[in-house]
Amino acid sequence: MSGVVYSKNNIPVPNVNVEYRMYKSSSYPESTLGSVRTNESGEFKFTFWAKKRRGYDLKCFCDSGYNKQSIYKYGEANTIDLHLE
Repeated sequence: MSGVVYSKNNIPVPNVNVEYRMYKSSSYPESTLGSVRTNESGEFKFTFWAKKRRGYDLKCFCDSGYNKQSIYKYGEANTIDLHLE
């Protein structure tokens, strides 16, 4: 999974923490599986195997804003850009 974090003005944001979390059967995360920081171009990348019957999402927060996005495609590479609110 890879993507870019953008500010409210569509500018890539460097040095932002992005987490991916797993859900089992509720709307509360069961665990945080990992986190990375964006590079100088606002890009991030995760590599992991998604389990079936689990929900996953990406969460990003910094001084410029916040975003949470669900991951819904299993078995293939995902590209998800996060736009801060």
